[in-house]
Amino acid sequence: MKKHQTGFALIELLVALVLLVGVAAVGYYVYSNRVSSGQTATTSSSTPTTSSSTPTTFTAPQVNSTSQLSSALQTLNSAGISGNATDSSQLSTQTSGF
Repeated sequence: MKKHQTGFALIELLVALVLLVGVAAVGYYVYSNRVSSGQTATTSSSTPTTSSSTPTTFTAPQVNSTSQLSSALQTLNSAGISGNATDSSQLSTQTSGF
């Protein structure tokens, strides 16, 4: 006569625990690599995120040639910040050596 068991066996709980630890380890590895390489939400996205503790500031992209100037202007315009004199002054400073 067979006994009808209810609940989980110890081996089933151990398998579930191993799977959970494996998923957590992969998540930690990905998180630590993103943090160490500096890939945060503000650097990987062109949309600024506002924080109550520190304001988000944008700087002009590095311009090495005259052909990159239009790309720099487009990047600054797509940041969604109202234009001011600092945008133009940053670009003027970088392009003054051409």
